[in-house]
Amino acid sequence: MKKESTAGTAVGGGVVGGEEEELYLSSDSILARKLQKILSAELESDKTTLDSLNALSHFFTENSLFHRRFLRGEIERRSLEIHRQFLHDFGHLNQGLEEVSDRILDMKLKSQDMKAHLDKTKGQTRDLIQSTNALKRESAQLRRKQEVLAAFQTTFALSSEDERILIEGQPSEGFFQALADVRRVQTHCQAWIKDRDPSSDEQVLTAQETLQRIQEVTEVALRRTFQWAQAQCQSIEALGPSRAQLLPMAMRWLQERPDLFSLVLEDYCAGRRLALVRSFIDALTVGGVGGTPRPIELHAHDPPRYVGDMLAWIHLQIPTENENLQLLLRDERITQRKETCLKSIGSITEDICRPLTNRVEQILLLEASPLTLFRLINLLHFYSSTMGLATPKGSTLINTLECLEQLANKQFFKALISTVSQSVAQAEAPNPDLAPNHCTLQLLALLKDLLASSTMTEDATPKIKTVIDTVLRPLLESVQNVAAPFPTTDRDVFLLNSFYQIHSTLSLYHGTEDHLVMIQGEIDLRVDTLTSEQTSKIIANLGIQPICSLISAEHEAPLAKVPGMNAAALKQFMHRLDAFLVNPEEFLMAQSKYLISSSQRREIYKRSMGIVVASYHQIFESVMEPKSGYENPKAIMGKTPEQISLLLHL
Repeated sequence: MKKESTAGTAVGGGVVGGEEEELYLSSDSILARKLQKILSAELESDKTTLDSLNALSHFFTENSLFHRRFLRGEIERRSLEIHRQFLHDFGHLNQGLEEVSDRILDMKLKSQDMKAHLDKTKGQTRDLIQSTNALKRESAQLRRKQEVLAAFQTTFALSSEDERILIEGQPSEGFFQALADVRRVQTHCQAWIKDRDPSSDEQVLTAQETLQRIQEVTEVALRRTFQWAQAQCQSIEALGPSRAQLLPMAMRWLQERPDLFSLVLEDYCAGRRLALVRSFIDALTVGGVGGTPRPIELHAHDPPRYVGDMLAWIHLQIPTENENLQLLLRDERITQRKETCLKSIGSITEDICRPLTNRVEQILLLEASPLTLFRLINLLHFYSSTMGLATPKGSTLINTLECLEQLANKQFFKALISTVSQSVAQAEAPNPDLAPNHCTLQLLALLKDLLASSTMTEDATPKIKTVIDTVLRPLLESVQNVAAPFPTTDRDVFLLNSFYQIHSTLSLYHGTEDHLVMIQGEIDLRVDTLTSEQTSKIIANLGIQPICSLISAEHEAPLAKVPGMNAAALKQFMHRLDAFLVNPEEFLMAQSKYLISSSQRREIYKRSMGIVVASYHQIFESVMEPKSGYENPKAIMGKTPEQISLLLHL
């Protein structure tokens, strides 16, 4: 029993101890978990905890037991203070919101009053708007009617302002604009009544009355325009800015009256004609402003320059006058503008012909030099052709230039024939060197100057041929007459030199082809003659002719047995031939060295030597034939024809 009690007590004690142990373990677990939570918390990343600790550091400055005991109360007190402050601030905000609410309510009431007032006003102005719209529609209808009426008046009625300007005003831009408006109204009225019965429509009758009034006003306006334009043109020197603007307008309207247009144009031409003559006289005697350019008459001692300066001055004025006329008649509605300008240029240049003719005729009648007269012909011909492009055919200026050119031609050929006749009459005999005489050289120099100063145009070619004939025919006759008394060879060399000199001169210029052919024929004839004479002399000196005659004759015996053809005779011939080959110039004509042309001298030499070589070739072939009977013919004829040609440089 005792053991059981003891055991029971032990058991009981064990139960109580076990409960206490469990409670202890349970308390430790809760604390352990909290500690574990605190230890595992990452305070560095917890912003709320950091902010709380930061705020705590401001008032919990000392970490003591006393302060830790009152820490909770301090925190609660501070929290209560913060809430009181928040409540106080929120009270002010609430008061402000209530004031805003009161103002909004007041604005609502005022807006409602304004809306009621606007509704009342809208009702009152509805009738006014309707009345205004009605007035606008009526105003638009009246405006359209006014525009239609204005367009009708502009199209079919004569403006009182335009009528006043055309009847009382002076020509101006407004004047001509009014005239254009009147003409437009006239065109519309004519178109309106074109397809209507004149007696059945009141509007047509009105249009007819308007047309009649327009005709009256237009007549007055054109008369005033004519008088104004006539006054302007009679005193005109040049088209100034104002005239350049208004006169072309006046001419455009005066074209509708050809008689008035022609009268104004005649007055313009008369004014410009007088101004041109005055300017020409000043250019001749006074010169330009300040003496530059110098007066033209200072060069009167030099006829080509004097006449050339006068013609050049006139030539420069024609484009200026043409430009002024183009400006005057620039309106495209003026018909036949080009023909009118040409005719007017002819009229403007009429009076300048008299002073020009007097001076040029005086020069032509007193000048004796053919070269000067020929240069004047070329000047007159050139300017006549050039000015003829800008002036009408048959105008006074062109006729004057053509007449002066004819007079210059007449005086030129008269002076040329006289000069040639004097030179030919004084022609002397050939010089010892058989060169062209002084007469030939003098006339060729004159002909060269004439050809050099001529204008090589198609219409000038016949004149050039006539000039060459006038000089050349007497010259050729003189050359042949002078050479006639001389020996044949001297005469041929002199003629060949003279013909060569003439050919060389003519070959430098165009338009001399026919004369070159004729002169070349004479040269060829003289070359043939001299070639024949020189060949005959060489053949005679070498003794070739008798040998060739014996070879050509028929013989019964071999050629070697014929008298004069034996080996000894042939050797003598070869000795003469060798001497000839050593110095062939000694066998030539003495006159050949006087030939001016080296090519002719060479040609005569080659042709004569060619005949000699051909004759030698005939002799060589005959001797080399076996039937001729020569022993060792190669020893007799020591040179072949080819060697002879080589030695003679053929």
